[in-house]
Amino acid sequence: MFRYKAFVSYSHDDERFAARLHEQLEKYRIPKRLVQGQGMSGNRLGTIFRDREELSSAVSLTGVIRTALADSEYLIVVCSPSAAASRWVDEEVKAFQEVRGREHILLIIAAGDPGDATQECFPEIIRETEDEPLAADARETGDGPRRALLKLIAGLLGVEFDELKQRESSRRRNRLVVTTSAAAIILTTGALLFTQAQRAEQEAADQRAQATALVGYLVDDLEERLVNYEEVGELDARLNQALNYFATVDPADMDVDTLKKYRTAIRGVGMVRIRQGKLEDALETFKRAAVVGETLVERQGDDAENWYELAQNTYYIGEAYWEMQNLPAAAEKIEQSQIYGQRAAALSPERFAYQLEVVFGFNNIGAVNTRLKRYDAATKALTAALDMIAELRQRFDGYELDLLNQEVESVSWLSEIAPTTGRFADAFRWHARELDLRERLIEETNNTQHRARLADAIGYFAKTLTAVGRTQEALQALERKTEISRRLIRDDPDNVFWQMRLHIGEALLAIEVNTIGDRPRAFALLTRAEAGLRELEQDERHTKIVTYHLRYVDTNRAYFNLSSDPSLALSLADWVMTNLRDTVADAPVNPIAMGYYLRALLVRCAAERALGRETHLDDIEHAITLIDAHGAPKSSVYDAASKALLLLAIDRAEAQPLVEWLARIGYESLFYLDMKQRLGTT
Repeated sequence: MFRYKAFVSYSHDDERFAARLHEQLEKYRIPKRLVQGQGMSGNRLGTIFRDREELSSAVSLTGVIRTALADSEYLIVVCSPSAAASRWVDEEVKAFQEVRGREHILLIIAAGDPGDATQECFPEIIRETEDEPLAADARETGDGPRRALLKLIAGLLGVEFDELKQRESSRRRNRLVVTTSAAAIILTTGALLFTQAQRAEQEAADQRAQATALVGYLVDDLEERLVNYEEVGELDARLNQALNYFATVDPADMDVDTLKKYRTAIRGVGMVRIRQGKLEDALETFKRAAVVGETLVERQGDDAENWYELAQNTYYIGEAYWEMQNLPAAAEKIEQSQIYGQRAAALSPERFAYQLEVVFGFNNIGAVNTRLKRYDAATKALTAALDMIAELRQRFDGYELDLLNQEVESVSWLSEIAPTTGRFADAFRWHARELDLRERLIEETNNTQHRARLADAIGYFAKTLTAVGRTQEALQALERKTEISRRLIRDDPDNVFWQMRLHIGEALLAIEVNTIGDRPRAFALLTRAEAGLRELEQDERHTKIVTYHLRYVDTNRAYFNLSSDPSLALSLADWVMTNLRDTVADAPVNPIAMGYYLRALLVRCAAERALGRETHLDDIEHAITLIDAHGAPKSSVYDAASKALLLLAIDRAEAQPLVEWLARIGYESLFYLDMKQRLGTT
């Protein structure tokens, strides 16, 4: 049994083609009739390994690559002039050939011209062993992208290309019929429902059949096609039609199998909407999936699978609220999801997935409580997650990767809580453990999401370094964070979350660059971050949170001008406060907006002090009330620092105990120290 179905070997210049091919292969659904006819165990090809590291500085293939090659059933070589000139492609082919033989090597031409001295596309080792290598040809002048993909898949499945093509054509014809029928159904259902009352019973049966047909379309066609983000816009109209139609159908009129498929389908649509940044649409879709899940629980009683699915559907409602920064609502749904997950785990203790769902729930409770600044509750949940992970390692074999994925999440949140509560030595231990786990997961899975989360982890590590005054190390960490983000965006330019990560990383890097005195680069980084965020704002993707981040950029611009042009700093800081004032007056108070508002107020106070102007006492008193009501100044270093600085600005004695506590635990953020000097009594 092989760990990977195939290893994709390619030149770094062909990374875009290889990434697309990798995604298509992993998401390809084998036609049902072929699965049945060949007696296959599932409808997926399996895991495809694609190394994405640049090897130019290496002297030989790494152990990871050699192990992956030995663990792969097939080798797929992306052929192009760059591949033909690549030493590493040659080395990978040679290493694979030694353990699996030439018959398990499949070729696909991405570019070039076989036999042409200047455009040769086959690697030298392939040309040496074959006069006329057989290859799927993705060029428009060859098989074309789709036909070439099917040829490659036929090779991986060990079936004739014509057989696969026939089954694929049959499936596509069926989809076309369903899609066309679905459109007709949606357009005519209204008229049918209001005519010929004597045929109501027949119409109800027809409606159930129509619902089943539409669910089939959503499940069988949509899941595969929505993997390719560029197709989402083209499918949106049909998605809306189908979902609007289902809004008129009572779940009670669907059979259990259709309900289950519908639940899966609409949850998938919600996940796409999250990716698009359409948070309100995603929330409504997840709510609908949860209603279907509740219907199944009511209908089938103590069925563990239904409780498990309901836990997931409820969690996704919480995730949508999380992305909308409605944390109390997110907490409510996440805690409810945990109750459902525990019910599934109790009903079926032998099922690892259900036990893991409980761990997942503990981690989510830890995450949302961290954001709500309930640090004791968060730590309790995260510790429970780590304890359960240790227990599951004893009870279940073969699930180490799943457990690692959850372990790193527990550790990640603990590595955020520790520095926030002033335990910096503990914080660096948690950071080291998290970074080690994330690097290990990347090495074992080569998964893009793990790279994105590594960028996040490095960002929080940098924040802790900043908190203790280790500016140069923080700068280096943020340089790495932004570079990882740029690589992620090159691979998936439409991913909103990765774009936002990059632009916030640029803004954070600008602060450290300004601290070491490189003002031109600091302003250039801020300008770049602002341009990227404004582009997201104009596309109406995550508009609210993007607007908050833009105000953060404005605040930093104000701070950078504090010494050279305090009037400009005052004007910018006042602009930020005006734009965020309503937000911090809303319930619930958005913690990100609150943090940015407080930073802008501190900069404004410093600018007023520099210009010899009176401080706005009402704004400061309101901000202190805000921290006391929605922050955690007795446990959070960052809230304590903000409150201490505001109290210093109005010469209040209550500042002193906070200042002493911050000094005692070693909080030495240069922004805090600078503002303390500017706002302290002279």
